[in-house]
Amino acid sequence: MGGGQLCPVDHFIPNEGDKSDPSGDWVTFVPPSSLRSISGRPLRSIVDLASPSPSKHLAGGRSLILEANYPSKHFWPVSLSSAASFLCFIDLPSSPGKYGVSFTLVSGSLAYDDIWFGGRTRNPWNIEEFSTGSSAGPAACTSAGMVPFAIGSETVGSMTLPAARCGMTALRPTFGIVGRADDLSSKDISLDDPFSIDITKLSVGYLDDADMEVVHVLASKGVKMVPFELKYAVDSVQGIVNFTMDVDMLAHFDEWQRLGQDDDYESQDQWPTELRRARVFPVVDYVQAQRSRGKLIQEVRESFTVDALIGSATDWERVCMGNLVGLPVIVVPTAFTNISNPPSTDCLRRTAVTTGIYAPPYQDSIVLALAMAYQSVTDHHRQRPPVDDLGLNDSIPNPPTVTYPPRLLHL
Repeated sequence: MGGGQLCPVDHFIPNEGDKSDPSGDWVTFVPPSSLRSISGRPLRSIVDLASPSPSKHLAGGRSLILEANYPSKHFWPVSLSSAASFLCFIDLPSSPGKYGVSFTLVSGSLAYDDIWFGGRTRNPWNIEEFSTGSSAGPAACTSAGMVPFAIGSETVGSMTLPAARCGMTALRPTFGIVGRADDLSSKDISLDDPFSIDITKLSVGYLDDADMEVVHVLASKGVKMVPFELKYAVDSVQGIVNFTMDVDMLAHFDEWQRLGQDDDYESQDQWPTELRRARVFPVVDYVQAQRSRGKLIQEVRESFTVDALIGSATDWERVCMGNLVGLPVIVVPTAFTNISNPPSTDCLRRTAVTTGIYAPPYQDSIVLALAMAYQSVTDHHRQRPPVDDLGLNDSIPNPPTVTYPPRLLHL
């Protein structure tokens, strides 16, 4: 937007069937499947099952809600359209009408990390760092205040890791609650109202890596906090994820690899390497991985004897476990610390510290209630990065000094 005018860039117009609310205050939401771009091409999301384009349909696509302050009364999102996108209606001061605009926020190529079309999405709190991914755009843009909230999808850590890196509050709901179709239609599941939950009647466990500030705050609010250990006998949860995801991904992109098109992929140490490796996985090992997954689900649900638990939201083994079992988790920021080895004394860059609140499947309202209780007496979630976090004597090294190790296959 500029000069009170709506810039005609990357916006979409509905096809026939769009109807306005009789009150004139809102515009009826039109599912993405019935939207067409200005060029006439269909609008596709990364969870569109009918689309042969790189997608996350293999993982089931969850929703991510990243909270932020609404920047203006003239900017009011009404309805969510698709993963990593949302449809909002803007009431311009100079016009009494409503305009539908779809903002598509970046996702990592083939839903992997923060790399896309040769570029990378950065962390607004420390622009030398990258945001991780694959729902990199929703986390980074919400953190930077570019949008009031956003949604994304997750296979393994694609929402929780960017949210943690960018210091955002993020909900990954129970697997299956949010649908995988274009309109994100969900199951008819009745969830409790988080505002009606009496947290003083909850028993919440905290793991060894839990943020103790969260533990103490919830205890002061009357929550029964107990040391806890989530037990299961599966040796490597990550191994189950690698076997399952890589084989399923290769089955979808088999032709892409056979034609050598993976040679043009932006990051050769990611999907191309993993999919070549997946081609030699023995079938018996894949079947055994699925059996181990069933065993893991049963063991975790039996061991989850508390109403919720507090622990790291970024521990990779736990990220894999939570997705395989389908646990809801909410990521909450708990502090912002100085970066290690700052380039100058006036460096404004910060590192976000977060924790995760987990609950058994379909107990999403409990994690929401506990997060609201914690944030009612803290203000970490209200912190915003400066517009320019480079100090007077600060610069971004090129290439960056911050590196991230690739995912490893643990058998």
